[in-house]
Amino acid sequence: MKSYRKIIEEERAKLEQNVSWWPLYFYHFTDVYNAVSIIKSEYIYSRHTADKEKLMSSDNASPNVINITDKKVTEYARLYMRPKTPTQYHNEGHKPEHIRNQDLNANCPIPIFFFLDAEKMLSMDGVKIVEKGLAGHSLDREFISGPEAYSSLNFDKIFHNGSHLPGSDITQYKHTEVVREGGIPIPDIIRGIVCRSIAEKQTLLYLLKNSAPYNKYIKYKSIISFKPDTDVFFNNGIFIKKVKFEEDTFYIELNDSERRYNKDNANGKDVYVEVFVDWLGKNQEVLSRSIGHGEVGYGNTNIITFTPKSDAITNYVLIKVTFDGCLMYQNIVNLDKFEIV
Repeated sequence: MKSYRKIIEEERAKLEQNVSWWPLYFYHFTDVYNAVSIIKSEYIYSRHTADKEKLMSSDNASPNVINITDKKVTEYARLYMRPKTPTQYHNEGHKPEHIRNQDLNANCPIPIFFFLDAEKMLSMDGVKIVEKGLAGHSLDREFISGPEAYSSLNFDKIFHNGSHLPGSDITQYKHTEVVREGGIPIPDIIRGIVCRSIAEKQTLLYLLKNSAPYNKYIKYKSIISFKPDTDVFFNNGIFIKKVKFEEDTFYIELNDSERRYNKDNANGKDVYVEVFVDWLGKNQEVLSRSIGHGEVGYGNTNIITFTPKSDAITNYVLIKVTFDGCLMYQNIVNLDKFEIV
C-alpha cells in the first residue's frame, strides 16, 4: 500500500509547477479576527464549538449556505485541500452589500490562510476526507480515511487550475474538504500563515501582539508572511496593500480597481471610509485624535490620502482604517521611519 507521502508526491508531479506545492498542505481560510483567535488557542474549532464558546469574532461564511447546511456538519472543523475555491472567490475581500453575490451575501474583509501539513494531518486520529465538500448538505456524502481511500480521490478535478465548462462538476470537486469532529490542534502541523498584503500582515501582527500572550506572539510571528508568489488569493473586493506617511500625509494604497469583483455594479459612492489617527505618548496613552471620513468609489479608487492635524509632540501614532465599519488596517508606527512599533 502506498504511503501518504508517496501519494502526495505522485500528485505533485502531475501538476503545473506554479501549483505543484498545493498537495503538501491543507488550507483554512478565515477572517483576521478569527485568525488571532486560532493562534491564541492553537486550535481550529468547529463552528458549533466556536459559537458555543463565543470564539468566533467574525463570521465570514455565507449565512444563506449555513442556513441550508445540516447542523451536524457544524460539529466538524473543516479545511480545503486547495486554495482558490469557488467559495473563496465570493467570500474574499470587503465588498459593499450591493456589490456582493446576493445569493451568498458573504464578506471576509481581511482574509488569512493557514497552511497545515497534509501528510501529518492525514495521519491524525479522526481526520476524514469528504469529496465535493459538505457546504449546503447533510452528512449523506461519504467520509473516507486511510491511504487507499485517499489515493482514490479525483485529484485531477480537485486540483484543476483553469477554466472549465459551465455546469461542470469540477466546481464541486474544488470544494473537497478535510474534516475532524470537534476541532484540529495546530501546533504540530502548522506550516505557515499567509496574508494578502503587507498592510494586512501588519494588521494581523498588531492584533496578535495586543491580545495574545507574548509567548504566542513570538512563537507564530516568524511564520506569518506576505508571499504574493504563492498566488493563493483572488485579490477580490477592495483592500489596502500598503500604508505610507510622507510630508505629513498618509497615503493608503489600495488594490487594482480594474480587478475588483463585480466592479460594474459600483455607483461611485460605494464605500464609507473612516481613518482614525491617535497620537501616542511614551506609555502609548492617547494625546490627541484626528479623524477623517468620506465616501469613495469601489470601481475606481486606488489611493486614499489623509493629512491629520495635531499639536501633540510625538512621532508615534496608532492608525486605524475602516471600510463600512469593517477593520481594514490597524498598526502603531513611528512616523520618522514608518516602522512597526
